[in-house]
Amino acid sequence: MPSSFHYSDSGGLMAIFLMKFYDKNYINLYITCLNIFSTSITVSNYKKFCVCVNSILKQVSEFDNGNDSQIYDNGKIKILSKEKSYQNFIRHISISNSKWAPQDFMLQGFEEKYGYLEMNEYGYWKNPLYNYNFRLHQCSNSMFIDQWEYVPKLISDNFTITNLLNTKINHLEEEHFMYEKDINNIIPNELISNDSFFYIRSIFQLEHPQNNIMLFLSRRQNIRLKNVAHLNEIQINSMKESINDSIGAYSGKISIKRKEKQFNKFKKTIIKGKNDKINTFAVCTPILHNFELPGKLLQFIKYWSVFGNKVKISIYFHSWTKNIDKMIKKITKYKKNIEIIDWSNLPYTIKSNKFDPNFDMIDKGQELANMDCVLRNKNKAKYVVLSRLDQEIVHKNIPHLLDKISKEKKKVQVIKFMLQDKIINKDKKSVIKKNELKFLDPDFYNLIIFLPDRISLPLKDKFETTIVNQKLAYTRIVGYQKVTFNVSKNNTISWYSLPLHHWSRNFFVKAKNSWFKY
Repeated sequence: MPSSFHYSDSGGLMAIFLMKFYDKNYINLYITCLNIFSTSITVSNYKKFCVCVNSILKQVSEFDNGNDSQIYDNGKIKILSKEKSYQNFIRHISISNSKWAPQDFMLQGFEEKYGYLEMNEYGYWKNPLYNYNFRLHQCSNSMFIDQWEYVPKLISDNFTITNLLNTKINHLEEEHFMYEKDINNIIPNELISNDSFFYIRSIFQLEHPQNNIMLFLSRRQNIRLKNVAHLNEIQINSMKESINDSIGAYSGKISIKRKEKQFNKFKKTIIKGKNDKINTFAVCTPILHNFELPGKLLQFIKYWSVFGNKVKISIYFHSWTKNIDKMIKKITKYKKNIEIIDWSNLPYTIKSNKFDPNFDMIDKGQELANMDCVLRNKNKAKYVVLSRLDQEIVHKNIPHLLDKISKEKKKVQVIKFMLQDKIINKDKKSVIKKNELKFLDPDFYNLIIFLPDRISLPLKDKFETTIVNQKLAYTRIVGYQKVTFNVSKNNTISWYSLPLHHWSRNFFVKAKNSWFKY
């Protein structure tokens, strides 16, 4: 998801449908939709994106008999027409100026911060109930219905509400036509083509050899790939189903000559020889993209900080809220073992008349970040941990366990821990018996630990891997109501782990460009 205005879940659904079901006959319109999506900053921009998506979907869908509902994926997915959706299940309260009728089944859009704000563009509403302090603890009582005291002047009849909705539909159709005209004026006339660039994120320079190891993204059909020495596609976990599989994450050798001045400004990481003073762990977050859960990140930092000073924590940063940015600056002021690694969007301009590669990278960017973490800590850490933010290992002495495994399995490069299929709430006392534990498929869901010193360069196709028996140790997703972390002697930070409010529509602090287009 781009760091733009797109109503979060609604925009995500539109984008998923667009990317999964679009037809290549509409490729220029498809690219236009994605450009609108990635640059949207207003409600009007978002509406234009929805119209753009619908212009494609109505061309590629099957239609239900007797109405304009759309059918996809051989009948597995059905999108109801406006007429059907308004009359059947749920609608937004602001559409009818907070009035409702017996035909309404469910209303939504009661966001407190927008109630009674008549200038609010997101959905002004009045409370249809007299009571403002809804007593949730009484909902299990047989007299719960007494809490529903309706405001009489906001109760209408079916005929009036139906007419109002039809008027709204007519207005939307006029608006739809206006946006279609705008879109037709910006669709590029030239044929959209794939680019042939390598998007290089990291270059690792060995102390002695002249050749360097680069980590990069590229389109799989890029003919330049055949010229890369020791080319290897990075695939740490088994391949998951992907919406778009046109981009791959790669490593390869690159010989940088002095005359190639374009590389001079690109910061290279030097892999030095082994040092006795190395960290026990280097732990890396997933790429934090449009991230707005400070408590989750605080939980991650707190958990791994327990292992002492021999832990280096790397936070892969794409975009997050100002609250998180402020929190991280405070933590890194005191904790010098925490580093922030910028992981920005791939460089792209709409005028290039090319595909925007950012919509194709999906999970490939994460694969590249994982390997970047491993090589960044080669000869600097004993173990490199790739973990979710809220994932914890169930074992009393993790360093001792890893030392034992590495000693017994001298060729192993990757250790995988299985993941329990239940989320554990640490604020509630719940005990699961060992014989009742169930685990997810370790090929897809796990915690990965690399032994970086055993990773030879250039990289090979496969890593020697072992899966830890779940009876010995395993991982689980752990939830906390609130997380408190001692930053320094007189400084503590506390955040709730889960979101307490609806998506805030705040703009995000974004990482600086970290890619080299080659």
